[in-house]
Amino acid sequence: MRIAARLLVVAAAFFLFVLVARPWPWSPKPYHGEGTVSSYLWCLGFKPVDDGVIPISAWPNGLVAQGYDGVLLDATGAVVLRRGDHISFDGTLSESDGDTPCTNTQVIKVERFEHGPAPSD
Repeated sequence: MRIAARLLVVAAAFFLFVLVARPWPWSPKPYHGEGTVSSYLWCLGFKPVDDGVIPISAWPNGLVAQGYDGVLLDATGAVVLRRGDHISFDGTLSESDGDTPCTNTQVIKVERFEHGPAPSD
């Protein structure tokens, strides 16, 4: 009985150590991206030059993404970006827990972006 109690105490201490000592894996991180705008569910996504699509959960104030149509609109309804456009931006990469309609994985909040032609090959 004492052995089982000791094992339980050791297991609980180890579990507590793992929870407290390890860094939080999904704390927001600054992110700079360059690549192509793509659709992603109800949002727009960003396709880096070297990897898959990362959903963009938020754009600067006044801009609204319509992912199914593949466009980003300003407050007047004018198209600012289209699927396939090249962008460079600064933002924050974080883990979403379902608080955005984009996804429940990693998302980007764009704080500033520039629209421009894709770099030549």
